[in-house]
Amino acid sequence: MPDFSRPDQVLVSWRWASETGVGPGDEIDARLVSDEEDPETAVGAEVGTPLTLHVTGVAVLPDEIVPFDLLTSLPTIFGGPALARRRRG
Repeated sequence: MPDFSRPDQVLVSWRWASETGVGPGDEIDARLVSDEEDPETAVGAEVGTPLTLHVTGVAVLPDEIVPFDLLTSLPTIFGGPALARRRRG
C-alpha cells in the first residue's frame, strides 16, 4: 500500500498493471497537470510538471470484475492527499 502522505507513491488498478506491465516497485514517469492547463493537450506534450511516481501496490476494483460502463473500466492510478496538494501547488 502507498504511504498517502508521500506525493510520489501510488496504487494502480489491476487493469493498469495488466495493460502496462507495471507493478509494485516500478516507476511511472508522469506529468502533473494543473487546473489551468488543458489535460487533453498534455498527452505526449511538455505540459505540466514532470513527476516520477513509485508504484507500491496493485488493486482489483469491483468494476474490473464486472464493468459498469466504459469509464469505470478504464485503467486507473490512485494517489493520495499529498499528490493532490502537490497538484494544487
